[in-house]
Amino acid sequence: EFSYRECTNPVPQNEGMYCEGQRVRYQSCNIQLCDNSNGKSFREEQCDKYNSLIYLDHNGNVKQWIP
Repeated sequence: EFSYRECTNPVPQNEGMYCEGQRVRYQSCNIQLCDNSNGKSFREEQCDKYNSLIYLDHNGNVKQWIP
């Protein structure tokens, strides 16, 4: 999540200054820990997702992802 500001309303004139400070401010959201009740790591979950798809090597053998 982020917010952005431009100090152009009104535009600074006659040697006026733009706003000081950062124009963009970032904030992390949804930072609470996930309920990982299945005991799998993120890498294992990725491999499981791709194991449901069929991948063949150049010899026609089915490949399985291993974390």
